Amino acid sequence: MRGKRIDRRERTWGLLIVRNKPETKVVEQVAREFDCAESTVKRDIKTMEEWLGDLDPAVASCPVSILRELRETRSRRRELIELAREDGDLEFATKLQEDIEENLTRTLELCETYGVFEKREVAFEVADHLLDQEFDTLE
Repeated sequence: MRGKRIDRRERTWGLLIVRNKPETKVVEQVAREFDCAESTVKRDIKTMEEWLGDLDPAVASCPVSILRELRETRSRRRELIELAREDGDLEFATKLQEDIEENLTRTLELCETYGVFEKREVAFEVADHLLDQEFDTLE
């Protein structure tokens, strides 16, 4: 059974972050729903970074699990791309490829945010002769 504190914090996070409600409204609503002082909810909001990992023990104990899940998602999408190509559904295959790219971007952002590795500026150079060529990214 989950504790009242975890439930209160889950609700606070959901209203404030997921639903983007104003902090004053969140404080009032959560204090009323959980029959606690508004100062308790304000303290929860102030210390959110400290307890946020407690809401999801798998993430708190092993941040790499998020990265593994994202990698598994990319792998499954690659399989779906192959199936879509075989069925001739290039539009769907392209959409899945875009999803993979977005997934990679999110993974990088998470890694940088949580210190898995340092953020670095990367410069790409393309040879001039390649700029004039057309590439089919689905083949």
